[in-house]
Amino acid sequence: MKSKNLIKIYYLILILLLLPSCKNKEVNKSSDKTKDAVNSISNTGGEYKKNKEYTDAFDKFENKKFREAYPRFIELIKKYPNDLELNYSIGYIAAKSKNIPIARKFLLKTIEIDKRKWQAYKELAIMYKSVYNYKESLKWVKKVFKYEENDPMSNFIMGYLSNKLEKNDDAYIYYERAINSSSTYMLAYIHYGEFYFSRKQYDKAEKVWKEGLKKRYSNTIAKRLGSLYITTQNYTNALNIYNELIKRYPKNAESYFYIAKVYEGLNDFIKAEEFYKKSLSFSKSYDSPKLALAKIYIKQKKYNDALDIYKELNDKMIDKTTFYLYKQALILKKLKNTKKYNDIIKELKKSKLQQSKDYLQLLKK
Repeated sequence: MKSKNLIKIYYLILILLLLPSCKNKEVNKSSDKTKDAVNSISNTGGEYKKNKEYTDAFDKFENKKFREAYPRFIELIKKYPNDLELNYSIGYIAAKSKNIPIARKFLLKTIEIDKRKWQAYKELAIMYKSVYNYKESLKWVKKVFKYEENDPMSNFIMGYLSNKLEKNDDAYIYYERAINSSSTYMLAYIHYGEFYFSRKQYDKAEKVWKEGLKKRYSNTIAKRLGSLYITTQNYTNALNIYNELIKRYPKNAESYFYIAKVYEGLNDFIKAEEFYKKSLSFSKSYDSPKLALAKIYIKQKKYNDALDIYKELNDKMIDKTTFYLYKQALILKKLKNTKKYNDIIKELKKSKLQQSKDYLQLLKK
């Protein structure tokens, strides 16, 4: 009996001795599960962003090596589909490439993850503006201003589109914001000045463009300002602008063309002809100087010289227009050169272009 009791006591002691060990195993299992859960949460929370594949992809992106970054992003997005910056970056690259379906997919996903990511709205606006879908662009750029009012590009787009689509005077508010947020944002200065120029508010356009040139020299703004001076017949200032352009860009055909326009405005046809020809010497495919030369030849009654130009232009554009045949016919009619005039009329009648009928009607008057 005593022996049985001793055995029971022995087993009881053994169980008591083993119990802490069992508890520790359970605690350790529980602890391991907790660690796994924490690690899982940590990974989905962004620990993976320290991975070399992730950092390398974004290094490529930040250095504007988009072709190298893009396939890396596509691989990463399979693993981390809800990563904000991955979605935005893929959308950004696609938008720059005008791949609208891909850009829209990933930029909308970006907004779904965090609607405060206003850069996604901006990229959609830029993309749609670049493909001339102005209504869609306006829709997205308006959303930017819920989160950010001072982004230069967004303000420029808003100014451009509100002027183009809504035809109101509010555009100046956004152009002002754009140039105040980035004093060297030349595109904003260009279109801000044109906003006033189109309304014939030449003094305000001049002020904007002159301010832009002081911030940073832009040949586009200089040309716009020179054109304004020609429009307002301020020929001295126009010459100063274009002479400065020639110093900076001595082979720029357009600058010589506008200097010629200044001399034409001053009725100095000899100088005008000289600079139109200089313009052509730098760009033979530039047709504007040829047309301008033909006009001043007609003013000087150098009709044969004008005819030669219109014939050259007609041979070049024969499949696209009969305008230059019409211009030859007008001169020949003035000269009463019946034979050549009738030859031109025959050509106009044979032409399959719709505009030819209109020119024939005009010549009957």
